Amino acid sequence: MACLGMINLIFYIIIFLFSDLKQFTVTKDGIDIKYLITRKQYHIAYSEILRFKANQRKIYHKVEKNLGYQELEIHLIDDEVIVINGGQFKNYDELKECIYLNRNNTL
Repeated sequence: MACLGMINLIFYIIIFLFSDLKQFTVTKDGIDIKYLITRKQYHIAYSEILRFKANQRKIYHKVEKNLGYQELEIHLIDDEVIVINGGQFKNYDELKECIYLNRNNTL
């Protein structure tokens, strides 16, 4: 059983190391995204956003199902999709609301 726990720990560490840690800044004219590991930065203007899609992700732990977390998919005009994971941001709800409000004010 301890071996299984160690395998899970290693798996989560690998996911953490290879995931893109992102910082989002919502501005009046778009969204600034900064990738913390690769240091890439770019700006998405609200006019480049086609639509939003919010998905509820379920988490299963043993036999019970938790509510999980929400993901916001931002679909862009160049077929790119930016995903904001609610499980990674403490201020996910505020971030999502600011994006919605600012985009609607620029249309």
